[in-house]
Amino acid sequence: MNENIGQDTKESNPDFKLVDAKDFPWLDLNYYDRIAAEFQLKGFALIGDIEFVCFSEILPRGFHRTLSSRDGIIVAEIFHEKVRGFDLVLRLLFGRLFLSCKGIHLTTEFSDGNFVYTVTGKNRKNSDLLPAGIIKQVVAPTTSIRDMIEIHKSRIKEHIQQNPDNNALTLRTFQQWTESLNRVKSSSKQIQT
Repeated sequence: MNENIGQDTKESNPDFKLVDAKDFPWLDLNYYDRIAAEFQLKGFALIGDIEFVCFSEILPRGFHRTLSSRDGIIVAEIFHEKVRGFDLVLRLLFGRLFLSCKGIHLTTEFSDGNFVYTVTGKNRKNSDLLPAGIIKQVVAPTTSIRDMIEIHKSRIKEHIQQNPDNNALTLRTFQQWTESLNRVKSSSKQIQT
């Protein structure tokens, strides 16, 4: 599914790398294909199938399918993390929390360094452990792709109305996406120190 990736995919990043979904035989590819197809019907294009190498140190090979909206301002990440192999040890240490996690993240980065996230998940406080400038909204896992995109777009509009000199950044390639993630990581470190 990586045939549409931009030319910048040869760039290396120690935390993320482009992969072929076929190298992940335990994946529920029907899940990824079904959700990606829904986004593609809404004008999203594939950035790539990406391994989160940083997660792979604690979970066996974290895999995300990542797409970008037609205008490039919304990035969708589809994931289904499943603990394999050493799941018994993790179950003993952490309980059922780490056994399986399925969801979707929508992200928009702004020129002022702020980020808007819309994520599927359990209803928790939206600001739990988030650095300043990261605005997160949790929606029910049953929320349709269409509704999730509309919720996210309304949050983008609110942020721009409150910050009129601000604009959403365009992220269409693997390189742009990894640079954005590195900016999130950098801002998180600055808050912690």
